[in-house]
Amino acid sequence: MAFDRLLQEARAISDADERVGLYTKASEMLSRDVPYIFLYHQKWIWAHSAKLKGFVPHPDGITRVMDLKVD
Repeated sequence: MAFDRLLQEARAISDADERVGLYTKASEMLSRDVPYIFLYHQKWIWAHSAKLKGFVPHPDGITRVMDLKVD
């Protein structure tokens, strides 16, 4: 399979630019040959105290605690 050959070749090359080029070709091949569509998106619900400042909800549901403050 051409995709597997690209990955094997990329793993064997130590030059980063060449490796990126091969992985890019493999990624384009994968996107073209194996398309997908999301059929479901989970709705996230967050609840917190009004004392919490700096909370920003993200669509992936992961809470980032940077810049959070409690007054």
